[in-house]
Amino acid sequence: MDSYIKDIIDREFKDQYVKKALYLIIPNLITYYGEKYLNTIFDAIKNITIYICPANYPFNHFISNKIGINLDSHYSKVFNSNLNNRQGLIYEEHPRVIIDEDTKEFRNVGAERKIIFIKEPNTTISKNSQDELKCATIIRGLVSLIKSNNSNNIIRNDTKRTRFGLHQTIYKLNTQKNRVEMLYLSETGFGLYNGILEYDTEEIFKQIYGYPLKEQFYPLEKYIVEKLFTSDALKNIFHETEITGNIFLLRNCYDRIYYDGAFDKLIRLTDTINSSDYRKTQQNYDEIVEEINKYFNSIAKKNPSLKYFNSNTKDDPGLKYVA
Repeated sequence: MDSYIKDIIDREFKDQYVKKALYLIIPNLITYYGEKYLNTIFDAIKNITIYICPANYPFNHFISNKIGINLDSHYSKVFNSNLNNRQGLIYEEHPRVIIDEDTKEFRNVGAERKIIFIKEPNTTISKNSQDELKCATIIRGLVSLIKSNNSNNIIRNDTKRTRFGLHQTIYKLNTQKNRVEMLYLSETGFGLYNGILEYDTEEIFKQIYGYPLKEQFYPLEKYIVEKLFTSDALKNIFHETEITGNIFLLRNCYDRIYYDGAFDKLIRLTDTINSSDYRKTQQNYDEIVEEINKYFNSIAKKNPSLKYFNSNTKDDPGLKYVA
């Protein structure tokens, strides 16, 4: 398997640092998630292009000018005012939507490759070395891509759903002068998605380096995930759900274990924290932690068991809305 991984990396990438980082990361991804996800992991490797933003070059300008991505969209929840202090971000160009002339139905065509952007970190604020932070960005990007390979960009009637892990975005489709328009409607699950992404990135980073990643973007969301993942059963099913996309099954199982609406409450809690102003969150940090603990106290009477979960989840061709 090692030679196969090396062949893929050598074929797909030219930058020596990126290749070296991937030699470290890919085996650890397989160890962390399990060999049953080999194909998904390999697909993620084959479907990325890695751009490195030069040092001291504004990250948002690099994205806008060099890559041609418009940040003035609903993605403002993710691309906040602190953007230039981040090591990178993951972007996926959604497939173009057309109207099938024969069936008169909407369908996806021409999906673009997934892309990871990497920023040279500012050494005055970095607690890890620059190479470690770039490696962490690649880990974060690959983890995100692994969790968007299946059950993503699904169209049903005039609605489209895109997915990264538990983060789902819903669009309304309509035609305007023979052109299909996608109207952003809503998104949900971005808080829990970011918390799990932060958790998984650090765990894989620790496997590689033997010590934790000191840079934290979502400490409260990660705190929620750490409390969730004290149960190996929940950790396994959350990972499986994010990779396979069967969120509907996770929601039902979670509510069966605890109480009706427990999963939706968890989603709302993490989404509210994730969308809050950073300064306000810092000011109310203790109150937010108390609210998080209150939620977990409400479900503490029951312990999840693997018997409640079907570990062989199968893809559902329909949309699996969280909300």
